[in-house]
Amino acid sequence: MKVSCGERVLGQTPVHNARPDVAKVHSKLPGAGKSGFATTVSLMGMPSNSELVIQAILEDGSCISLAKVSDDGTKKYSRSNC
Repeated sequence: MKVSCGERVLGQTPVHNARPDVAKVHSKLPGAGKSGFATTVSLMGMPSNSELVIQAILEDGSCISLAKVSDDGTKKYSRSNC
């Protein structure tokens, strides 16, 4: 997973946290039980009204944009290729 603001990468973290709820719903998908992630990013020095983009980095290096979060806490969920 990658969190960025514009061209600036604020953090990256692997996907490996336990998610028994996801494993239960998607029991046939390999790795579903370890599909969670958590990270902390600093917004120091970022302009007000910044928008964070949360992306999944796939095994082949491509990525999928999952969500955008504004610094006011507004969330927009979308799924698109990066």
